[in-house]
Amino acid sequence: MKVLLAIDGSESAMEAAKFIRRLPHRDPIILSVLTVTALPDVPMTATTDLWYSKYVAGQKVLNEQAFSDVAALLQGLDATVQHLSKQGHAGHSIVTMAEETQTDLIVVGSKGHTQVDRILIGSTSDFVATHSSKSVLVVRPSSPSHDPEAMLKITIAYDESKYSEAAIHQFSKFQWAKSSEVEVLTIVPRHRIAEPGFFENPFDKHEAIIHNATLAAESASRNLRKQLIHATTNAIEADHVAEKIVEWTDRSKPDLIVLGDRGRSGIARMLLGSVSQYVLRHSTRSVWIARNH
Repeated sequence: MKVLLAIDGSESAMEAAKFIRRLPHRDPIILSVLTVTALPDVPMTATTDLWYSKYVAGQKVLNEQAFSDVAALLQGLDATVQHLSKQGHAGHSIVTMAEETQTDLIVVGSKGHTQVDRILIGSTSDFVATHSSKSVLVVRPSSPSHDPEAMLKITIAYDESKYSEAAIHQFSKFQWAKSSEVEVLTIVPRHRIAEPGFFENPFDKHEAIIHNATLAAESASRNLRKQLIHATTNAIEADHVAEKIVEWTDRSKPDLIVLGDRGRSGIARMLLGSVSQYVLRHSTRSVWIARNH
């Protein structure tokens, strides 16, 4: 499996590296650690030319130190680790490098979300999750009391779609059995329950819809249990699917939320209305957006 870890020397980047250490895997990981030098937008003159060269050289030293710190943290991991570097816009550079290296999973840290962040939506992690066609894992800071050796608590949002099935399939490629407990969570939107037919009471089908959704989620859990993964099922109804996922996981506090993603056209990238995007922007948990290739 090819993993691209984007780092910038920050604590959130180190959190992302620590999370990679916890990812179980059957085969060795090919891990590319990417550092990006953002070039200042200044007019080149005789005066700025010398300063500019010194700035780029200084950033190179900082990037090499950041890579050295991450490489030391990842010692003992069954992985081939290499350092890659780019110059330019951080988000665009990460997306481009992921395509060039045919990456399976991009891992980026997130500095967390303030209310202002949620309005501005300008983070590198958000840019990557929005613009990349690859699966993206955005790692949020863990609490100070967090035990790094504890089992991972994982919630998989499941809706019977081929995108959810792809997320389950991607998740199953990792050896989670010894290190995690999984909740398969399906949210039934109330508008689906309240769709009346001609001369038909919409709520007559309420029980059947909830029951069928539960059966589908339980089937997904059963497939995970075949891999000796401890998996449970929850099916609940809500007015807004993405809001409910965020609300539910804020209470249950998993280490990771896994979601399938339908992909986005150019227009959708502007509207940014998908469930995965909403959860990424509003949840305090780490989020894995699994994309089907």
